[in-house]
Amino acid sequence: MKALSLWQPWASLVIDGRKKIETRSWCAPKWLIGQNIAIHATKKADWPTARSWGYGPEMPTGAILGIVKLEKCEQFTEQFQRKVMLYPEGQYGDFEPGRWGWFLTVVEKFTTAYPQRGAQGIFNWERPMARGDEMTETLTEIRELVKSLGESGIAKFWQRVDKGMSCWNFRGELIQGYGHVYVRHHGKRKRIRAHRLAWFLLKGPIPEGLVTDHLCRNRRCVNPDHIELVTNRENVLRGIGLSAQSARKALCLRGHPLTPIRSTQRLRVCRTCQNERNRQWRLRQKRSQA
Repeated sequence: MKALSLWQPWASLVIDGRKKIETRSWCAPKWLIGQNIAIHATKKADWPTARSWGYGPEMPTGAILGIVKLEKCEQFTEQFQRKVMLYPEGQYGDFEPGRWGWFLTVVEKFTTAYPQRGAQGIFNWERPMARGDEMTETLTEIRELVKSLGESGIAKFWQRVDKGMSCWNFRGELIQGYGHVYVRHHGKRKRIRAHRLAWFLLKGPIPEGLVTDHLCRNRRCVNPDHIELVTNRENVLRGIGLSAQSARKALCLRGHPLTPIRSTQRLRVCRTCQNERNRQWRLRQKRSQA
């Protein structure tokens, strides 16, 4: 998820719904329109202004306060400036003609702010799992979750899916690139990955011991035709991590073939380099004893 840093008390004004237009000297990127943005409160704060607007020492700083949706971005005109100054919104920003307004609606205000170091411009932020959140992965849990969602919840889920010619991109919250769906189940806030939910709804249960692998390498995609069920080991080896890179290597850095240590183990070494290291070690031992 993308995040935007604001000075206090303007960050709190946005999350409290009092400030609906964030004024900037630059236009928001087109790809950001319609997306959710996390609002970050910087450690710097204008405390006299904050007190005049009703905020005290408990006002959080250096943290993510909540999530808003960027509805649109428009450039201010003199007519708009005269109009907005008639409302309380006019005192919360610089509406000089030529500047840009980011029109925001509040999606979620966090009960507890997430400590976070900010950055200039737009930066990436991944929401940590909060206390009380539980990841739903087992077959039984997924079945119970679908029951809790009901027809209306499932309909809302598909409304947040953009079915393109190839990938079906999920427009909801992303964590580590994967879409997530939240639902209340027996008083607990649980979540499930969007592509696993889509597979369950369209193709049925995921057998125990298997995981989902995106063949399109697009983590936001929930198109079941782009997903294959594989073992966790196969999924890791198909990736780009260190384990996958090492498994694909056939030669060492010096061009010698890698061979398994034992036939029953997957660990491989270069016998040629190892023999050379052993030979050098024996020479050093002989010289030290001479």
